Amino acid sequence: MNTKTLIAGLVGGVAAFLLGWVVYGMALDAFMKENTNQCAALEMKDMNMMLMVIGNLTSGLVMALILSWANVTNFMGGIMKAAIVGLLYAFTFDLMMHSMSTYFSNSTALVVDVLASTVMTAIVGGLIGWMLGRGNSASA
Repeated sequence: MNTKTLIAGLVGGVAAFLLGWVVYGMALDAFMKENTNQCAALEMKDMNMMLMVIGNLTSGLVMALILSWANVTNFMGGIMKAAIVGLLYAFTFDLMMHSMSTYFSNSTALVVDVLASTVMTAIVGGLIGWMLGRGNSASA
């Protein structure tokens, strides 16, 4: 792993954190509260924010590695590949959560979560792809 991949992963992790706040913390907040089991959910003031930051930085690094291995060096390439990875990962995770828990109250919440996660991952992937291509004359 090189420095460019690490920096791209850091940028992706910060973007994932901010997008998560906008999408889940603001845009979908009421919907998710109405359509998921909130019994075990922590209030924002009780969340372990350091673990949230580390988790998002890790997700940015994972996506940067995947896109680096796939030789992505531009925004659109990052969006396209990350959207596929994000869709498959979110669908896998949410189906497994839905099969083993009562987190989702209905299938609509599962679909909304998968779509939101896919869009967020695509945007993060676009930023990572752009970062990976910075300084490459061929990607301009």
